[in-house]
Amino acid sequence: MEPKVSGWILPEGSWHECHPWDHIAFAKKLERVLIERSQNLLLNNTWDAEDEEQIRDALAQFGMIKVCYHLIDANSVNLRQLRMLQQVYGFHTLDSEVEFIGKIRGRMELRLLMKLRDPERLNTLAQ
Repeated sequence: MEPKVSGWILPEGSWHECHPWDHIAFAKKLERVLIERSQNLLLNNTWDAEDEEQIRDALAQFGMIKVCYHLIDANSVNLRQLRMLQQVYGFHTLDSEVEFIGKIRGRMELRLLMKLRDPERLNTLAQ
């Protein structure tokens, strides 16, 4: 059985695991997010929004990637984040798929994700 992954990858590539039902509340407690909130007007303005999708959008614009099982919600991916995605999914079957559901859209077998060396290959899938 494959491990279930759920959490956030920050712009610097660090992984923060959380429950799948707790992404937004968890993100709001991260020190890096609290610092960004004080400097980012969009994030600050959406902080108390009832629509969690608005908050998630602001976090994505700041460069965070939300991972929930085989769904990856990303607007763009940098090299550190790509390496962390490969590490997080490293114990999964290479035949399984992940699906990008942010601005980056598409499905990909893990074997292809593991072979990627340039995150721009993923970023070209952004809509």
